[in-house]
Amino acid sequence: MKSLNFFAVVLLLTPITTSAQSVDDIVQEYYKAVSDNGIDDWKKIKTAYIEQTTRFVYPGSQSGPDLLPKKDNLHITWREWPDKSVSKIYEDSVLNGTFYHVKGKHFYALPGVPRQEIGSSPYEPYFEFETVLVQHILAKAKSEFLGLTSIGTIRCYDIKATTKQLTYHFYFNPDNHLLEYWSNTRPDGTDGPMHHVFNYAKIEGFLIPMSETNEQEGKQFYWQSRKVVKLNVEIDPKMFDYDEKKK
Repeated sequence: MKSLNFFAVVLLLTPITTSAQSVDDIVQEYYKAVSDNGIDDWKKIKTAYIEQTTRFVYPGSQSGPDLLPKKDNLHITWREWPDKSVSKIYEDSVLNGTFYHVKGKHFYALPGVPRQEIGSSPYEPYFEFETVLVQHILAKAKSEFLGLTSIGTIRCYDIKATTKQLTYHFYFNPDNHLLEYWSNTRPDGTDGPMHHVFNYAKIEGFLIPMSETNEQEGKQFYWQSRKVVKLNVEIDPKMFDYDEKKK
C-alpha cells in the first residue's frame, strides 16, 4: 500500500507542476538558456552576417532521393537592426536573386531583370534570430500555455500565440529550455510548415540553432544549415541600396 500511495502522490503532483508553469516562466527560462542576461542581451546585436546552405522541394510533391536538389543553394544575409535586411541567393556560385527589406520597402531582384516589389504578407519580412522572433510575436500576441505535447520523440511545452493575422505555436524543451519547434496557422485554417530548429552553437555568448528542417503533412521539404554567423560586423551601407538608378 505504501508503494501505491507513493505513486499516487507522484501522479497527482505531476499535472500540478505542469499547470503551475506560465507563458512568462517558460519564455524567461528560454531567454536565459540562450544568453547570459536574458532577452536584453539580444538588443546589443546591431548587425549580423550569416551564410547558410539550403535545399528545397515543393511541399506535397513525391518524396524520394531522385527528386531532391543535387546541390545546396548558398544564402548570404546582411542584417542591420531594426529595419534593414538583404539576402543574396547563389546557385552553383552564380547569383540567382536578391531580397531587399529596407525601411518598410520590400523587393526581389533577379540578375538583369527590373526589381519586383513584394506584396504585403503576415510573415516577418526581415531576418530575425529565433529568439528575437519569439519575443516579437509574444509582445503583440494573446498567448496561453497549453501544457505538454509530444512531437516525435520529444515532449515539449506548447505555447499558443494569437496575433491578428496568424496563430503561432512555440514548443520548448522542458529539460534544456530551448526552442525545439515552431509553426503558424492562417486565419482560414491553412497550416504553415513545422519548423524544427536544432544543433545549437554558442556564438559570441549567444546560443543559436545552426540547423533547421521544415515539414508539411509529415514530409520534410526544406533543409537549412548555417555555416557562418558573425555578430556586430561592419556592413557597407551600399549593401542596402536597392535603387537601381544609383547602380
